[in-house]
Amino acid sequence: MCLDAPHPIVMLVASAFVALAVAGTGRAATITKTDAPDPVAPGGNITYTITVTPDGPDSHFSLRDAIPTGTSFVSVTPGLPTCGLDPTLTFVTCKLGTPVVPVTVTLVVNVGAAVASGTVITNTLQAQYTILSFPDDIIVLGEATAYTTVASPTPVTLRSFTATRDRSGVLLRWRTASEFDVLGFNVYAVIRGRRVRVNPSLVASRGRTQGAAYALRHRLRKDKAPSRYWLQVVGVDGSRSWRSATTVAHRTAKKGELPRPHESDSRRAKPTARYGFSGTSLGCTVAAGLASPAFS
Repeated sequence: MCLDAPHPIVMLVASAFVALAVAGTGRAATITKTDAPDPVAPGGNITYTITVTPDGPDSHFSLRDAIPTGTSFVSVTPGLPTCGLDPTLTFVTCKLGTPVVPVTVTLVVNVGAAVASGTVITNTLQAQYTILSFPDDIIVLGEATAYTTVASPTPVTLRSFTATRDRSGVLLRWRTASEFDVLGFNVYAVIRGRRVRVNPSLVASRGRTQGAAYALRHRLRKDKAPSRYWLQVVGVDGSRSWRSATTVAHRTAKKGELPRPHESDSRRAKPTARYGFSGTSLGCTVAAGLASPAFS
């Protein structure tokens, strides 16, 4: 039976914590519930961790946890006969008995891939706490609710993207902190106000959740040396997004360093207009294989 006066039921409910207390008796058990990860990506799993802390050897617990809308059951630990999925596939029940130490129950559900970003997954645990040593058994009921936000992960978390000008062209480097469903990268140079792809083929993704480091050299030929580069991310679904832009930094030549064969020193040379260069302010060089420019 549920407790009536003079021992009223007291339920102190927060988002994922419930204190099951019996007024005037000094008895109280606690139940905490956490969710991870939060936010969760569509198609990802949510793990709910439920910890039941008894208050004496006569504390008896039963749990009922509904499978949230938009999710499907994956697993529960411990399994049968302690915990199991109801035949209706809509909730999990656990009969914990009379534990003398804290007990942990782990429930894993999968978020549907079609669940929209911004959706809040609500999971409510119903707990029954029975004090067996009291006359007629005192039963206290409580609920603990966890809220998990669904959010599509950022395809790439970029740590850095740099472009450094040297005698061989422009060295492009970028480093990612994480990559999700990324097929690869394209790098575009801004030349005469237009974005021109630098890499002849897609730079394949090597990163996972921990990211990766990449390097690409842009060997300048007839085009004017770019002042800015853009990084494009290509998803496994074919989507494309611009992630970052960077300006070109110029590497200072070491003392005594000579120009490489078929390459002009931008500090002394001024390429002619037929090479597509208008001057030396951008540090342009002439690539190998082209005729020597005229010097002024």
